[in-house]
Order: sequence, then C-alpha cells, then structure tokens
Amino acid sequence: MASEARGAHEPPEDLQPPFETYETEILRRVWDRCNRRNEHFVAAIVGREGVGKSHTALKIARLVDPSFDADRVLHEGTELVKRLRDGEHEPGNAYVLDRRCSSSARRTCVSC
Repeated sequence: MASEARGAHEPPEDLQPPFETYETEILRRVWDRCNRRNEHFVAAIVGREGVGKSHTALKIARLVDPSFDADRVLHEGTELVKRLRDGEHEPGNAYVLDRRCSSSARRTCVSC
C-alpha cells in the first residue's frame, strides 16, 4: 500500500519529539496525516496584506514535506485541481496556493 511505503521514512528532525511548542506538535500531526495515513490536509492562512501569510505557508509546506520546492507554489486554483486530477502528485506532497493580487488591495500590486 502506498501509505505504508511512504510512511516508512521518518519525519524531519524539526518535527521529532519532544516537542518544544504546541505548534510543532500540530505540524507533526499534519505530517503524520499526510505521510503515514495518506490523508489530505487543507489549511487556509488569512490576514491583511504584508503580515506574512505566504512566508508562513511556505515554512509549513517545507516542514511537512521536505521535498517541497517552488514548482509547487501555484497561483490559480485550477492549476492545483489539474495536478491532482491528472495524478501529478505523490502522497505527502505539499502545495501552496498563493493568490497574490486577488483581493481588494490589488491596486497596490505591481507585478500582477
């Protein structure tokens, strides 16, 4: 079974007990869910412009999926749906959907 094969490896050192913070314990539970039980996990990080939402999402993705890279930062929901539908993913893969410039603050975005 794929989840058993995927679960054979150990989580990153940062997610090994003893947990120094409750946040680290939560991230370990997310890692276990994605890598050992082969279950999906979806989280939304919301807040005002410039408060670090993207940075936080990237940090979480790297912690729960050590193979995470910039190719899995997507800017449209349709890109994510296509990858999942076409089987272009493996159990435990993390994706970040970064919808920059999609809010009412769009006028402040230069690179859209």
